[in-house]
Amino acid sequence: MISYIYELNNIVDINITNPINTNTGYIYLISSFLAGLFAKLYDDLVDNEFLQKYNTVFLQELLKGIHYILFTVTSLNDGLFYIMLYLVVTANFFGDKEAFQNPYEFSLFFSLSIIIFLSKGIHLKLNFLDIVIFLIPILFAYVDSYFFYNDVSFNKMFFRSIACFVLTLLMVCSFSFLSVSIKYLILYYLGYCFLSVLIQYYSLYIVDKEDIHIIHQEKDMSKSDMKENINEKEINKENETNEENENNDTE
Repeated sequence: MISYIYELNNIVDINITNPINTNTGYIYLISSFLAGLFAKLYDDLVDNEFLQKYNTVFLQELLKGIHYILFTVTSLNDGLFYIMLYLVVTANFFGDKEAFQNPYEFSLFFSLSIIIFLSKGIHLKLNFLDIVIFLIPILFAYVDSYFFYNDVSFNKMFFRSIACFVLTLLMVCSFSFLSVSIKYLILYYLGYCFLSVLIQYYSLYIVDKEDIHIIHQEKDMSKSDMKENINEKEINKENETNEENENNDTE
């Protein structure tokens, strides 16, 4: 009877390998790059007025989910990457008071902290180059809002183009000297800066400015309509109050 049950439990035994994930080292490098890319895409989709015609609730939620998955996969494999990125984001929080006004973004400080308890662990082994590379994004994250006041500007595109070049150079020339955590961090910000440059270029030179003018007109009209509705409601409420007072006086 026992052997019969054992045979039933092994009727289906299929092993399907994932051709994309044949080398786990490379899959985490790719995941960290794409995580930064999708994080920037969500960020600009919300903040950049030149992308508002593409902005939908579905797309926002899709980008959130993709970023969650890619970032979590990399962080679970390397807890130090998570801590490094958390410190960089914290520096940005203290440097830019308006950076995390969105409740979703602010909530990530707390919700994603559970990752550290689920990760494989933290291997704190950094050389001098690792430490320097780690401190630079913390500094830039803190002072970013002081140099770039607008969401779209030539200066932002120029300096982030330089950042892409430097980050790529670091990965190519120093790949064998860098710790795994730093590689993930570099690729995350390479994806972030790379997409930022593309969006800045699109916003400065490709987007139809007439579309933006129309969007502003629609926003102004919607605001004026809201004001009219509020005024109308206040007038109706005032009239109802006056009628009630008149009825009470008559009685």
